[in-house]
Parts: sequence; structure tokens; C-alpha cells
Amino acid sequence: MTSAPPSASTASAQPTPGGDQEVISAKGLATGKVGLIGAVVIGISCIAPTYTLTSGLGPTISAVGEFVPAVLLLGFLPMLLVAFAYRELNNAVPDSGTSFTWATKAFGPWVGWMGG
Repeated sequence: MTSAPPSASTASAQPTPGGDQEVISAKGLATGKVGLIGAVVIGISCIAPTYTLTSGLGPTISAVGEFVPAVLLLGFLPMLLVAFAYRELNNAVPDSGTSFTWATKAFGPWVGWMGG
């Protein structure tokens, strides 16, 4: 029997008492699966929130004026609560693809797939 690290995405065949072979795959993220296009998409998705903030800050200041810090703080508080909820859910169900896992367990596979 060979042992693979938990992060490897390899499958090994283990004989069963009936003579059939059962395929057991290691759980975790596969290495070397993100190509150039995937890396570009990940990079753009990381930059997009910053661009949205910087491009929307001017119109927000012109509309709200001196209350911009209060508006930003009001918008930050719900995001902080969501981050705490993600932390607790990750502690309860540690898995890659957590939004998919939680939604699938709560509402079924279709909602899990839609949630990501």
C-alpha cells in the first residue's frame, strides 16, 4: 500500500475481500491544475473589489459628503459579521469549497452548486 499526502489528488486501488478493486481517492486540492487563464481570472477577481471601491468613492463623497466614514463603517459591520460566520462554519465543517458544502448540506446539491 502506498501512502500519499492528503493534498494529493491521486487514486489508488485497494483490493477488497470479494476480489473486486475499490477506488479510493485522497481528499484535497490537486496540484498543477490552474493554468494561465485560470490564474488571470483569479488575479482579476482579486483586483475587482479594489477597483470598485476606488471608482465608487468619488461619487459617494459627492452624494454623502462628510458622512462617508459613517457610511463605510455601516457597510463594514455586516461584512465583519459574515466573516465571523464563515470562521465558525469553517471550524465546524473544514473543507475546501465551503460555500458549496454548507449549501449542499442545508438545501441540497442544486443550491450548493449555485452557491459555488
